[in-house]
Amino acid sequence: MKTAIKMAWRNIWRNKRRTLITAASIFFALLFALIMRSMQIGTYGHMYTCIIESYTGYIQVQHKNFWDDRTLDNGFFMTPEIEKQILKIDNVKGIIPHLETGALASNKTQTKGVLLLGIDPVKEDKLSSISKKLVFIRFTKQAIVRIEKENIDPKIMKMIRNLEDESYANYASLKIALEIDDNELEKIIPIIEKNAAYPCEYLKKNEKGILVADNLAQYLRVNVGDTLVLIGQGYHGVSAADMFPVKGIVHFPNPLINNMAVFMDINECQYFSSAENLLTSAILDLKDNSDKTVAQTKDQINNLFANTDYIAKDWKEMNKTLIQAMEADSQGGIIMLGILYLIIAFGVFGTVLMMTSERKREFGVLISIGMQRSKLAIVLTFEMFFIGLLGIISSIIASIPIILYGYNNPLHFKGDMAKMYEEYGFDPVMKFAGFGEYYFWQSLVVAIIVLIAVCYPVRKIIRLKEIQALRA
Repeated sequence: MKTAIKMAWRNIWRNKRRTLITAASIFFALLFALIMRSMQIGTYGHMYTCIIESYTGYIQVQHKNFWDDRTLDNGFFMTPEIEKQILKIDNVKGIIPHLETGALASNKTQTKGVLLLGIDPVKEDKLSSISKKLVFIRFTKQAIVRIEKENIDPKIMKMIRNLEDESYANYASLKIALEIDDNELEKIIPIIEKNAAYPCEYLKKNEKGILVADNLAQYLRVNVGDTLVLIGQGYHGVSAADMFPVKGIVHFPNPLINNMAVFMDINECQYFSSAENLLTSAILDLKDNSDKTVAQTKDQINNLFANTDYIAKDWKEMNKTLIQAMEADSQGGIIMLGILYLIIAFGVFGTVLMMTSERKREFGVLISIGMQRSKLAIVLTFEMFFIGLLGIISSIIASIPIILYGYNNPLHFKGDMAKMYEEYGFDPVMKFAGFGEYYFWQSLVVAIIVLIAVCYPVRKIIRLKEIQALRA
């Protein structure tokens, strides 16, 4: 065996060009497969995170009937005893309370049904970072008129005019909308802040005020400082009506939330709904949110409340439609990978075919002087193993800086593509996944392709006729 390994290693370097061509076909094949899979997994992961951290969380504790019938009557009372029992679970580090109900919001002649969410301002900010979603730039007609008086690039000014009534919670989104680079953005930031700044405030605990989602605020024609009338039905059919000052406007990438959400302090929401200490869900702040640990934590909670009306639901149960859509898209990605692997297989097989044809006379000479066919087949198998290993290792090494760069510097879409992403409720970002199991599986698939390809020269050696080979 040692002799076969030594011979194989020497043989692959006797013809460096042939070895490098074969290894290069494996190198590029695996490199493209790794990059494609990293982009796919990373983008899906980012999309899941956008949805989970903006609304549902990874695990929620609810009344068993709430998810199918979302009314206050299917809420539950979070007692100190229940809270202590949940916090005893190792993976749970905090509880984020939610009180969710419906209401009719009215401002002068504008009226619309809204989703009213009672939140703990401090705890909620840790989950969904609402304070970072507060609108701080809004391009009203008056703001655009003021900006036109400034000395600004005509091309950028044209883009700003197209953004009338649009709002932005961060400069990254604004840069994408204006289709400019960082240097141009830095030049116009002072001008935009001077003329289009929007004065929002985040909620304070026990404060009577509300945050209104951006699209809803535009529909109702309310601004910061205005008063919004809310009329609804409280706990057990009690009438609920009051007026609330608008403290801020929040912009969410998720269009469903952006079109209908109103946030207020949970104590104020409970008072408004005549539902003191009532919650519709308790989102758990977890130490580890990996799929396996989330499933274990959910099972622990369900075992804890086995004989009660409480139930724990994980993010997969609460986002079934999203998961089905992602899985369908993932299957399309796997089909594309399959096509890539098919191309890889033909490429590797083509180089093996070329190598076998070139060495036919060499094989004939070796068998003629007494080398066993089985030993020659073993040597050839080791040759392909070394070449495959060379291609796989070099591909992994080459992919590391590309994937690390993509992971730390996600690709930001612009123009129509960015708008399409936002319409579906996601940030217009393509993010690479970090290193994971997919590295092993992609490498294994390519290795299997190489091993299958080596069957051809082995078969040729076993059935080789020495006389014909020597004449080749």
